[in-house]
Amino acid sequence: MIERLRKLTVEAIAAVCKNKEFNLDFIPEFSIEQPKEDEYGDFSTNAAMVLTKKLKIQPILIANALVDHFPDKEKFFKKIEVVKPGFINFFLSDSFFHESLQKMSSWTIPSSSVEKNSSEKILLEFVSANPTGPLNVVNARAAAVGDTLAKLFNAVGLRADREFYVNDEGTQIEHLAYSVQSRYLQLTGSEIPQGYKMHGIFWIPADWSLEKSEDLYQGEYLIELAEKIRDGFRTPLFRDEGIRVYGNEIFSPERIHFLEAGFGNKLFEIIPSEKERIKFLGCVSVIYNVNLQKEVLKRFRLEFQNWFFQSQLGEKVSQSIEQLKKNGHVYEQDGAVWFRSTAFQDDKDRVLIRQDGTPTYFAVDIAYHAYKKERGYDKLIDFLGPDHHGYIARTKAAVQALGFPPDSIEIYLIQLVTLLSGGKPLRMSKRAGEFITMNELLDDVGIDAARWYFLVRHRDTHLDFDLDLAKLQSEENPLYYTQYAYARICSLMQTAEGEGIKLLSADAVDLSQLQHQAEKGLIKKMAQFPSLVEMAADLREPNHLPRYAVELARTFHSFYTECRVLGVPDRKLTDARLFLVSVCRQILKSTLDLMGIEAPEKM
Repeated sequence: MIERLRKLTVEAIAAVCKNKEFNLDFIPEFSIEQPKEDEYGDFSTNAAMVLTKKLKIQPILIANALVDHFPDKEKFFKKIEVVKPGFINFFLSDSFFHESLQKMSSWTIPSSSVEKNSSEKILLEFVSANPTGPLNVVNARAAAVGDTLAKLFNAVGLRADREFYVNDEGTQIEHLAYSVQSRYLQLTGSEIPQGYKMHGIFWIPADWSLEKSEDLYQGEYLIELAEKIRDGFRTPLFRDEGIRVYGNEIFSPERIHFLEAGFGNKLFEIIPSEKERIKFLGCVSVIYNVNLQKEVLKRFRLEFQNWFFQSQLGEKVSQSIEQLKKNGHVYEQDGAVWFRSTAFQDDKDRVLIRQDGTPTYFAVDIAYHAYKKERGYDKLIDFLGPDHHGYIARTKAAVQALGFPPDSIEIYLIQLVTLLSGGKPLRMSKRAGEFITMNELLDDVGIDAARWYFLVRHRDTHLDFDLDLAKLQSEENPLYYTQYAYARICSLMQTAEGEGIKLLSADAVDLSQLQHQAEKGLIKKMAQFPSLVEMAADLREPNHLPRYAVELARTFHSFYTECRVLGVPDRKLTDARLFLVSVCRQILKSTLDLMGIEAPEKM
C-alpha cells in the first residue's frame, strides 16, 4: 500500500516534469506516513516539501501541481487534499484497501515486497567476545542486534554472513592460562612450583609485580575447566616426563588443527617448562570457552557462518603492513613503526610495530579487516562494545589506507546493559567472576524475552533490562501482549475450522465486505510492514521491529473488540474478516521471526 502510493507519487512527479512544469534531473527521497489523526487522511506525503529544495518553488504550488497529475485518482482515492505548507493527504478508496490486502497475503520473509536483489556481499561481525570466560549480557545484546540485522538484510534480498572473531592470542590468553593453572593446583593439592609465589588465590611467577596479578581471572567458572584438565589428561601437568594427550572431550574436532599448529604434528608431547605449560593451558582454555560460547549462542537461536581465530592470520599481519607501506601510509619513529592515520581524520597516528618488534592489537585488526575484503565481502559491518569507541576512526582509516572505499566499512557500538531486579540494578564484574552470564539470563527470563528486550532500545543507547517485567505474563509486558495477539488469531482460526468455515483464497474472498474503520485501520497498519523492514535494514536499526509488533498487536486487539469475526449473520463478512486476520497473523509471525522470537499458537 505504501509502496504503491510512492509509485503513484513518482508517476505524478514524472508527469509534471513531462509537461515541463518542473525540471528535475532526479527525484529525491520522500516519505509516505500514516497521520496520527484520521482527519488528515489515511496517508500523507512530504514530497512537495522535499522537491522545493530542488525546484526553488513554494511547496504549496508544487503540491497542487502534483495532485492535478496523479494517475487514476477516481479509482484509488476518495479525495486528495493539499494542506499548508505543502503536505499532500490521501483519503483512499475502498478498492485501494481491498486490492492492497490481497497483495499483502502473498508477502513472505525472506523476500518482502521491497526486495533489493543486490549482489552485494555483507559480512556482519558481532559478539566477538574474548575467549576468557562465558558470554555475558552485553554479549547477548550484541548477539540479538547482529542476528536480527542479518535477518533484515536477508529479508530485503541482501546476502549477509555472520562472523565471530576469536582473539586467541596475546597477554589476555597468558593471563587466562595462569588463572586456570592456579585453579588446577588448588584442585590437585600440588605444591607451589619452583619460581612461583602466592598472591590471593593465584600462584604467580616470582618476578611478577603484585599489580600484574590483578589482571588474572578470579571467576569460579574456571574451576570446571580445571577439573576437566585434571580428569582428562593422562599425566599431571607438573611431571618431568611431559604431558601426553591423544584426544579429549573438551577439544572440538574443528579445533584440532589449532592444537597441532601450536605444538607440532604430534597431538602431542610437551616438555613441561613453564612457557610450554602456559601455552598449552591457554590453548586448551580457548577451545573450552569457545565451545561453551557456541553452545549458548545456539541455544539463543544464533549460529555463525564463520568462526575466525586470530591465530589463523599468520603472515597476513606483516603483509597488510607492507601494503600500507607501499601506499605511503607508514613511517618509523623512536624505534617503532607507525600508521599515519591522521591523514584519514583520526585524532593521532597509531603504532603498528612496538619497539620490541611485536605487532600491536591494531596491526592485527588491520590484517583481519584486509582478509575480510580478500574473502570477497563488499560491505563490512562491525559491532563493538561500548569501551571501543576509539577503534572506530582508526579502523576506518586503515581500511581506506589499504585502498578500499570509505563506505565499505561501518562500525557501530553496542552500549551497556543494566539488569534490574526489584527496581534495583544488579552489579557485575567479569574479572572478579561476579557477573550474570548469558546462560543464567536465559534460564531466568527465557530466549524470547531476552531477544525482545535486547532489541527494544537503539543499539547506541544504554539499556535497563527489567527482569521482573520480562517474566510478567500480562498486558504490561509488550512481548506477552504481542504473542497473545498471535495466539488469539490462531485460536480464532482453529474455532472457525471446527465450525466448518474454511479460509478462502485471495481470489475467492469478497473483500468489499470490509467497510468498518477498525478493519481499514488494521489494513493500514499491516501495510507499513515492507517499508518498515526496508527502513530498519537501511538504518541498521532492528529496534523498529518490536515497536511495530506492539503497534500491530494493539491494532488487532482494537479491531477484535469492535468487529466480530465469527457468529455474524453475513457469511461473506465472516469470510472477509477471517481472511483479514489470517494476513495479520502472517505479518505478526514474520515480524517475530525476524527477531528470532517464537510465535506461539497457544498461551
